[in-house]
Amino acid sequence: TAAVALRLRSLMAARDAFAGRDLAGAAAQASAAAAAAFEVSWRMARARVEDEAPLACRAGCDACCFQHVAILPIEAIAIAAALDRDRDEGPGLRARLAGTDAKTHDLDAPSRRRARIPCAFLGAEGRCEIYEIRPIRCRGLHSRDAELCRWQTDQPDQAMAERGQRTGPHRAFPVEPMQLADAALAGLAAACAERGIAHDAVELAHAVQLLIFAPARAHAVLTGADQLAEARLDVTTRPMAKR
Repeated sequence: TAAVALRLRSLMAARDAFAGRDLAGAAAQASAAAAAAFEVSWRMARARVEDEAPLACRAGCDACCFQHVAILPIEAIAIAAALDRDRDEGPGLRARLAGTDAKTHDLDAPSRRRARIPCAFLGAEGRCEIYEIRPIRCRGLHSRDAELCRWQTDQPDQAMAERGQRTGPHRAFPVEPMQLADAALAGLAAACAERGIAHDAVELAHAVQLLIFAPARAHAVLTGADQLAEARLDVTTRPMAKR
């Protein structure tokens, strides 16, 4: 299947990125390779998906940017490194990131939706400020119903209670891009596992914030230490936070 083939391509591309490069460069290369593998597969599948019904996602449509975002530690390292290189945008983004994380890192997923706190990387006019390096999970989320997306953001509790009842004649959220994102992430995670790099899902804001304010964590993660454990999405596996 397409997902199985994508997982293998993502794995092989990430392996290649890890071979013979410095660790910091390998992190960026591996994440970018897995994302590129996803984009190729999604371009091939998109026309078929839109034959069923067109997608509603457009620049400035930000209803999906008010929730936790699951990423791999290596994706967080690549994003943090890119922010560090961007000296003009970096300081402002770092301050916003710290503020967002302070409000959200102790919230579970439903509470995060209820809080209606935007992603730290959501900029003016509803545009993602890290769009080119956005997480693979974000790349896989698409909708055919912008009104439904806004309603779910405005009424999170009702939306959870009525999940599956407001999809209209076509599936509002096509599963194909989500399956492809899962496959690309699985390949990237497998490559990380082979290198002894932690690959449990972590939350975007908290993980990148930890790396921005303690850059040594990135090298530690890439050499086998689980330095982003407190950012895990599965709160039951988090260590006690140091206060």
